[in-house]
Amino acid sequence: MKFKIKLLSLAFLGITAISISTAHAETTKLVEDPNLEVAIRDVLQKYSGDITVEDLEKLDTLYQTRKDIKVSSLKGLEYATNLYSLYFANNNISDVSPIANLPKLTKLALGSNKIKDISSLGALPSLTDLSVNHNDIEDVSVLSRSPKLQLLSINHNKIKDISKLGNLKDITFLNIEENQISDISSISSYKSLDRLMANDN
Repeated sequence: MKFKIKLLSLAFLGITAISISTAHAETTKLVEDPNLEVAIRDVLQKYSGDITVEDLEKLDTLYQTRKDIKVSSLKGLEYATNLYSLYFANNNISDVSPIANLPKLTKLALGSNKIKDISSLGALPSLTDLSVNHNDIEDVSVLSRSPKLQLLSINHNKIKDISKLGNLKDITFLNIEENQISDISSISSYKSLDRLMANDN
């Protein structure tokens, strides 16, 4: 009898644990920031039901859809594996790691946010157009791992050294204004450079 009671107790505990786990999974949202979710819903035209991985995989372009709200977190976009372009300037974003492994991300605009660290962006093999101006970035050496870059805006940051960026030979537009850069000899290899903005360094 005691053995049966123990079995029943264990079974009950197992069912309870599964129920709690399922309930937690159902209430855990893929997209952390409600304002990011608004933008995703606007682009997808999906205004009811949960945002699923399948929904995020449908995204190819994502941008600010409403001027009166600010996005603080990009968490959830790690599932947007077909995302081609992302435009979220003038927000409160500080962490770019959620988008660090998006294989198709080509155009990225995150100007005027609160970004200090872009080291994770070195895993973006398709990046050709990057704008991270008006942030608090000091180190941009990771961008040497994005040799396809053509348009680069890193102005209004705290950058001192661009010596590691000499391999970006497809650059046609470069804005490094209002930083602390004293040596620009590394860009002498930019044979396709059409426009350089380097004031206030």
